[in-house]
Amino acid sequence: MEPNPSHPALARNKAVPDPQVTELTPHPWTRAIPAADGRSVRLEFTSAGPPCQQLGRAQVEEEASTVTVTLLVGPLPGADCSGRRAMIAAPFEIVVPLESPLAEREIRDGS
Repeated sequence: MEPNPSHPALARNKAVPDPQVTELTPHPWTRAIPAADGRSVRLEFTSAGPPCQQLGRAQVEEEASTVTVTLLVGPLPGADCSGRRAMIAAPFEIVVPLESPLAEREIRDGS
């Protein structure tokens, strides 16, 4: 039996890039789901989230046979991310627009 993605416990948080994020580092995504029209890709990823692992931006590099998407995360300004922190992660998703339809191109993780 497939899990019900509409169940609140399984819902993914909508990630919105924040241009204030500092110290950007590549972060892996776990699943890429192309839109039916091929003009965007929904990426799913797991992160500790703000304030220490906020999405800063999604970088897209489109080539003839591949689309490489790199998620860049980092701390929010003024966040104290030193010392011990709870080891909690949450599911997130972001829809990344493409300049050209995906068609047969392979989607790659740039992290």
